[in-house]
Amino acid sequence: MYLRRVVRGKRVYLDLVEGHRDPKSGKVRQRVLGHLGREEEVRPHLPTLIQALQRLAETPLVDPSSVPPEAAQDFGGMWLCGQLWQELGLDRVLTEATDRETAERCFALVANRVLAPRSKLATQRWLERVARPDGGRWDLEYSHLLRGMDALAEVQPQVEEAVYWQLMNLLRCDPTLVFVDLTTIYAEGEGVEPLWQYGHSKDGKSQNKQLLLALVVTPDGYPLAHFLFEGNRAEKVAMLEMLQQLRHRFGLKRCVVVGDRGLISAAVLRALDEAGYDHILALRARQSKTATAALEQEVSSGWTEVDEHLWVQEVKVPEAPRVVLAFNPQKQLEDRRWRQRKLEQGWDAMDGLLDRWESGRISSDQVAIREATRALVQMEAHRFFHVQVRGQTLSVAENQEHLEREARLDGVFILQSSAQDLDPQAVVLAYKQLLWVERAFRTLKSFLRVRPVYHFTERRIRAHIFLCVLGYLLENHLRQRLLQSDAGCSARAALEALEPLRVVSYDLPGLPTPIRVCTRPTPQALALVSGLGYTLPTRLPLPTVA
Repeated sequence: MYLRRVVRGKRVYLDLVEGHRDPKSGKVRQRVLGHLGREEEVRPHLPTLIQALQRLAETPLVDPSSVPPEAAQDFGGMWLCGQLWQELGLDRVLTEATDRETAERCFALVANRVLAPRSKLATQRWLERVARPDGGRWDLEYSHLLRGMDALAEVQPQVEEAVYWQLMNLLRCDPTLVFVDLTTIYAEGEGVEPLWQYGHSKDGKSQNKQLLLALVVTPDGYPLAHFLFEGNRAEKVAMLEMLQQLRHRFGLKRCVVVGDRGLISAAVLRALDEAGYDHILALRARQSKTATAALEQEVSSGWTEVDEHLWVQEVKVPEAPRVVLAFNPQKQLEDRRWRQRKLEQGWDAMDGLLDRWESGRISSDQVAIREATRALVQMEAHRFFHVQVRGQTLSVAENQEHLEREARLDGVFILQSSAQDLDPQAVVLAYKQLLWVERAFRTLKSFLRVRPVYHFTERRIRAHIFLCVLGYLLENHLRQRLLQSDAGCSARAALEALEPLRVVSYDLPGLPTPIRVCTRPTPQALALVSGLGYTLPTRLPLPTVA
């Protein structure tokens, strides 16, 4: 409904007009509700008319310039997380396992890991500046967040299994090929719980206690399960326990486990066979007897080209499962350049050591050997040199036998597999997809900031890790949706594109609660949301209880 100026001859009149859609033609028509009169006569009486209409209106009519905004809150990222959360069915899963309040608290914590990871106390302050996915305000205290974590910890196995089956049904994930890897998460403080133990740290934090995190993901990067172990647990032992739990909890009776070279052992291979799982594992080329025998069986004419940067060959090794060689010409050049650079750096260091020896500045044979070893190890060149002292002579020479062996390994990685139904190309391509679990750990440690962990009780430590894994699930689902829509941007870039979207509150006279409106999205945000198949809200529920 609006006022329309109508020119008739030399005079201008004002009409009150309503737009409506003709039910027969479907076209928009205008209907005149009343003729107000000549403009010069009506205009002085418009304020009085507005006041009269305001007394009749259910929603007060106000001058926007007289009502400054009460508050503005970030909305875009939280709204998108809410869409992903609902789409994956996580809201229903958590509500059924706990209650509505706990599900809401867990969503707030997971969204924080995705959008602005920080401590739980800082998360409570952050929620004051962020709107809910429906545009409302959060009403969560610090104690609410901790109680939400405690409630989640009590039902974590049940929730994780429900999420697993949700992914199976909703996304048609194929559990017959899974990727596993382990990493360490360090603690701040004493770390008094049994989970926190000193061990070999992959983060370079040997002075901190740590725990061991194992992750199982699909070829598309979706996390299916995670497991926590004491920080001093050997990776191979943890792998055995994880395999038992996979079979017992998730009913995986047949799958191909893809793992990195650090996980292989006779016990792990035996456990895989007993569980009925096939495997694709990398061999340590410099330490494995099977790898050495495989290189000896290589046939120069036996390579099959997969693409310009990948060639594969299956070789027969006595008393060993299938062994597949993979060769990357580009990686071969990189390995050669790296080794040549290490040789040059090693000779520079050894020339200086020889000068000091000849000038008498090195006092003994032991000091010379010790300094040579320390310098070569520091620059990762110790495998390429022989250093020895005979009488008064210090000699340095390249280790030709080792250099020749290293040259044979340039650009080559060696895989062992028990999967008989996969051809050599499929075995190599499956192993290359192990990067998804490595990407998952990078995301957990950097993007979602799973570390350091400041919690002290085991149930909250487990809840914190689980919330981070759920955050990674949202991030990976967004990444997959962006790939499907050919958006050409990362999950982080998509979230940044929605950052300008905000909810603004106005406290209008006559209304018991503020009204909340959404700012206009940028063209980039509109295109992104449209490509994902979502629709931004054109209006928020009014009035909204603050």
